[in-house]
Amino acid sequence: MALADLKITKAKARERPYRLHNSLGSFVLVRPNGSKLWRQMYQLDGKERLIAHGSYPAVSLRVARTRRDENHDRLDAGTDPAVQKRLGQIEAETQARTTFLLGAEEYLRMAHDREFADATRRSGTGAGSGATTRTGRSARGLGLAMFRSLATKTGHLLQLRQ
Repeated sequence: MALADLKITKAKARERPYRLHNSLGSFVLVRPNGSKLWRQMYQLDGKERLIAHGSYPAVSLRVARTRRDENHDRLDAGTDPAVQKRLGQIEAETQARTTFLLGAEEYLRMAHDREFADATRRSGTGAGSGATTRTGRSARGLGLAMFRSLATKTGHLLQLRQ
């Protein structure tokens, strides 16, 4: 019998975790704290593996079944769904970092290229006046140092972008 939404909703926490099975290895794990988590068991190269699809209220029964079917199709094609999921996460993280890096590069380029009027330079205030931070570094120098630190940490991303 297929798993119904009402059965998941009415599932109560017990002393030990238990499963409400759907089909094709997919199930809801009901934990003692009351959380309901979508999981899918599958075998690849003779080993049992487990992949998570999210928590029950956030991931509906329909979405969980769609993800289960997608993973089943990947297994039929000979690819590991867990590896594909992780590659997608890494790609999204890399894209987010690259976007931040591009914004930081543009901001620093704009800040460096900006010209200050003579009156601003002489007034003794502002970032272009040589005002220093608590560490004794100029504000512009501190920004460049932070950018260089970021660029060093994410140097591999610069290579990917080129």
